[in-house]
Amino acid sequence: MSQRAAHKRPPPELIDMVIDFLHDDWDSLLNCNLCCRAMVLSCQMHLFEKVYATCTPYEGRHRSTLDWLNQLLQDSPHLGRHIKILSVRIQSEWACSVLISVSRHLGAVKSLRVNWEDKPAPWLTGLSFVGPAHRLDLRGAAIDALALKEFFGTFPNVTDLELYITSEVDEPSEEDARSLASTLSHCPIRRIQATDGALGVLVPALQCTPLKTLIEFDFTTWQGTGVEFWTSWSR
Repeated sequence: MSQRAAHKRPPPELIDMVIDFLHDDWDSLLNCNLCCRAMVLSCQMHLFEKVYATCTPYEGRHRSTLDWLNQLLQDSPHLGRHIKILSVRIQSEWACSVLISVSRHLGAVKSLRVNWEDKPAPWLTGLSFVGPAHRLDLRGAAIDALALKEFFGTFPNVTDLELYITSEVDEPSEEDARSLASTLSHCPIRRIQATDGALGVLVPALQCTPLKTLIEFDFTTWQGTGVEFWTSWSR
């Protein structure tokens, strides 16, 4: 009489080691996610660690990747906790509202990039649910002191700032510069990378209240085709 061998599940530590080895193999992670329930959590941690979303329709479809992400997180809100690196491209007020809706399902984002291209810098109030972002990357045609202050007020734990502004920014009023400086002084910023277009709004604030935590400041000239040269300052 044959006796069926008892099925034994491999220890979680072994599963994690296997999945970690496949961390950059998207197809294998998807297959493992589908074939074994014990692997689902480890696979999802890698599949959703980095998310890139845009407000433009995806490959001829009617919905954008940002819209798909919003729908996915509404249907499966537990996936939001796996997102650690988030990059979004927004070009409308509608996209801003969708991003805020997405942010309510997050909470663990450590690196955030927002690109508004040639549109005015967005006022993204309500993004505090995104998570304790330590790296903030802001990109667009222009930004003013108050919009920048809003970002730092929302993410007070920023240590690394990248500010790529592609056009000249008007120097803020003394009142706005002091207001931005006050908010900046509460952020533990250690490194700044900025284009020369961003210096018009950053420098007046730093002149009001120098950052005691700042150890490196890199800035570059931007001439449409890309970066021309870098100039560095370090403490």
